Amino acid sequence: MPQYEEITVDGSPTRLCVGTPSGTGPHPAMVVMCHGAGLDGFTEDRVDQLAKAGYVTAAPDMFHRIPHITDSAEKRANMTDTEIANDIVATIDYLQAREDVEGTRIGIVGHCMGGRMSFQGAIVSDAIKACVVYYGGNMMKAWGSNEPKTPFEQLDQITCPVIGFFGLEDANPSPADVDEIEASLKANGIDYVFHRYEGAGHAFQNFLNEKSYREEPTKDSWTHMLAFLKNHLG
Repeated sequence: MPQYEEITVDGSPTRLCVGTPSGTGPHPAMVVMCHGAGLDGFTEDRVDQLAKAGYVTAAPDMFHRIPHITDSAEKRANMTDTEIANDIVATIDYLQAREDVEGTRIGIVGHCMGGRMSFQGAIVSDAIKACVVYYGGNMMKAWGSNEPKTPFEQLDQITCPVIGFFGLEDANPSPADVDEIEASLKANGIDYVFHRYEGAGHAFQNFLNEKSYREEPTKDSWTHMLAFLKNHLG
């Protein structure tokens, strides 16, 4: 089971949900970006499953600056892209400082808002060698009033391969949004592959949400993801 550790980001104590594989390593590592519910049972399970697959895994609490806010939508409205980038870089630093991590083999994965953040991680840090995106929306919006560019406008900064998973019944990102993201990756010569699933909408992998969960896309996407990570991280 995952354990919790603490780091400091921008002067704020920040929880990390950490999963450790068996063996002494050094192991490849994964940053896990949480969905809107934060470090809940779903995110903890993703950390655990990746650790079982051989990756030292760390998921930062993305709401550590605003613990007084409880509403999920309000929490997201109070986040900024600069703060998100700082949290990602601090998590990468934590992983690279561990003796059981091979610091040149680090990837990132995220679901929902975490999928958007997964793109951001690949944009801001060339330490990320593999980027996994599950139905990351709001790519065409900047979070924070002083942010100069949206994640979509910075996709040309990505230097690692990308794999993405999307439901064709999703509204955010919509199939048209995914087409735009794909076109940008292609135009910028970024190594990518996208998988799109019929009969699936947003959060199709979240087994805690009976309405949205879809078993077959969940299994298929996880299999493709593990093969992608093995190929690029070992």
